[in-house]
Parts: sequence; C-alpha cells; structure tokens
Amino acid sequence: PSSGLWHTLRHLDTVVTSAEAKGPNIVGFTSTISEEGKTTIAGNFAVMKARAGKKVLLIDADPYRKSLSHLLVSAVDEKEKPELANGADADIASLIEKDQTAGFAFLRLGDQSDMDVTTQLFWSETMPKLSAVFKDYDLVIFDLPPLVALGDLQNAAQVVDKFILIVDWGKLTGVMLQTAMVMNPTVHEKIAGVVLNRADRSRMKKVFSPFAALLGKQSLLVGAK
Repeated sequence: PSSGLWHTLRHLDTVVTSAEAKGPNIVGFTSTISEEGKTTIAGNFAVMKARAGKKVLLIDADPYRKSLSHLLVSAVDEKEKPELANGADADIASLIEKDQTAGFAFLRLGDQSDMDVTTQLFWSETMPKLSAVFKDYDLVIFDLPPLVALGDLQNAAQVVDKFILIVDWGKLTGVMLQTAMVMNPTVHEKIAGVVLNRADRSRMKKVFSPFAALLGKQSLLVGAK
C-alpha cells in the first residue's frame, strides 16, 4: 500500500470499474510494442481486485509471447496442466485454474506451433464459448498483444469494454504513440487510461513538475500520524 504501483492500480480501478455495468467489467491491457510491462501490471491488477473480494478471471490473450502463461505456475503436473490452445471443442470451464494465494482465476494459452490456427481460433471459435463463462465473474482481464498486432486488437475491441495502455518510459516517441492510435481507432476510442511504466523519477520531477512532486508524496500516506 505504500508503493507507487499500488496507488496507480487504485487509480486504474476508478476508471475501468463501472457500477452500472450489467455484466462483468471486461478490461484489456496492451502496449504499443513488446516488453513495456503490460503483463506485470495486468497481473498485479488482478491480484489487487481479487484480494478486495472480487471474482476475477485473468486471461492470457497474447499468443506471440505467452508471458502470462509462463508466469502462472500451476500445482497441476506440467504434462496435465489445462491450457487454452486451439481447442475449439474444449470445455472452457474445465480449463480455468485458480491461484490459491491471490484468489483469482486464470486461463493459459497452449504452446501451439501453428500461430495462425491459434490466433484465428481464439477470436472466432473459442471466444463465444469463453464469453459464456464471463457471467460468473465481476472482472475479466485480458493480457493482450501490443498495438502493432493490428488484427488481434481489432478483434479484442469487439469484446473488451475498456483498454489500459502501458507505455514504457523512454522507449517510444510521441510520433510512434500517435501513429499507434491512428492505426487502432476502435481501440483508441476505448482507452480508459495510460500507465507510464518504469518512469525515471529524477527526470519526472523536471518533465512533470509539480505533478511528480505531489505523486512522490504518496509513500508518506502509510504510517502517517
């Protein structure tokens, strides 16, 4: 609760959670390019919401890296672990696992060699069956590919209510970000917030002062008399 990430996740919660939603809140975490930290932030958001008593389903929807699937270690034997692969005929509910420590449910992608089959089936064949189980949860979180995967993001925009864009400090230019938005107009319309990840705090004071100076005081909230 004293970390900047915790306060960021709390802030995210206010922009993606809708009390008026008739079904679960469906949120997608993405970035412009790979390795900007979207998987880590999506996972931490799932942990925070689950610990608050919400029913959370975390889904690995990035077939290019499967970072989330590699992070989520199951108690099930490696050879028998359930995975959301190219099984259009699979019983989706049986593939959902539970993280006993954090309390959220999750779905992993299988290690399929045929990338085209995996991606096509995920959004066309598997998604209707997957959507049927959403009603059992308060929050559904997709760890999505980056915006450069245009086809995947356009498909995701038909399912996801709101997107969170992760931007790694110093990795992109403003022109690159602007171009990514132009290339993904349906995603752009649904972006609820942007997280500036791995920010250089010393440089933030120069670039974003006085905002950075105030944010730096968040750590003082815990233990304050």
